[in-house]
Amino acid sequence: FALAQEAVENLDVREIAHAHLVELNDRCGHTVHLAVYEEQEVLYIDKVVSRYPVRMYSRIGKPVAITVAAVAKLLLADLTEPERRAIAEKLDYPMYTSRSTPNAAAFLKELAVVREQGWATEVGGHEESINCIGAPIRGADA
Repeated sequence: FALAQEAVENLDVREIAHAHLVELNDRCGHTVHLAVYEEQEVLYIDKVVSRYPVRMYSRIGKPVAITVAAVAKLLLADLTEPERRAIAEKLDYPMYTSRSTPNAAAFLKELAVVREQGWATEVGGHEESINCIGAPIRGADA
C-alpha cells in the first residue's frame, strides 16, 4: 500500500493529461485547458491553443476568473455544500459582461446545476465572444 501511495503522489497530472489535451485540440480546433483547484484558487496548469483566430486570453499558472469560468464552476461544484457556500460568500462578483454571474446566490445555483449534470458551461460570462465547456477528469479513487 505504501508503494502504491508513493507512486500516486509522484504522478504529474500535466504530464499524463497533455497528450489528451492535444488530441482534444486536434479534434475540435479550440483552446483546451487543464485546471486545478488549489489553495482557494482555480489555476490553469496546461493549455493547448486554438487554431482559429478567436482565442481566449489565459496563461498557465495564472488564476481563473472563478465566478464565470466553466473550469472553476466544475471544480467548485465538487466541493461539499458548506465549502461551496463559504467560497461563494467570500467572492467578489465582477461584471465582466452582461452575462457574468452577479452574486453568490446565482453562483450557488449555477454550481447546483453543474453538480447535477456533471459538466459546466460559460457563455460569454468573461469575454463576449468566448464560450466554454468544462468536463471533469477524475482519478481512480473517484
